[in-house]
Amino acid sequence: MRAEVIEDEESDDRQVRYYYDYQEYNSKIGGFSVYGDKAMIYVKRSDPTVVKEFIPRPPMTKAAAFSCLFIAAVFLFFEAISIFG
Repeated sequence: MRAEVIEDEESDDRQVRYYYDYQEYNSKIGGFSVYGDKAMIYVKRSDPTVVKEFIPRPPMTKAAAFSCLFIAAVFLFFEAISIFG
């Protein structure tokens, strides 16, 4: 869910305000998922005071991307050998 960020200069943690079942809650998060004045958080349905930040993982890690490029280069190399060799 989206939450509004409340500015607080005293600590490194960010405080967010969110609404669940027409009730207002405030909670502290690390600030990793803050974009401007909004943040993406998970709220536990059975206990709305429990909040976890939504930090999306990148679609591919650097190691996976390099291995895909390496495999593509190997395929191109063997294809060039089979055409010109």
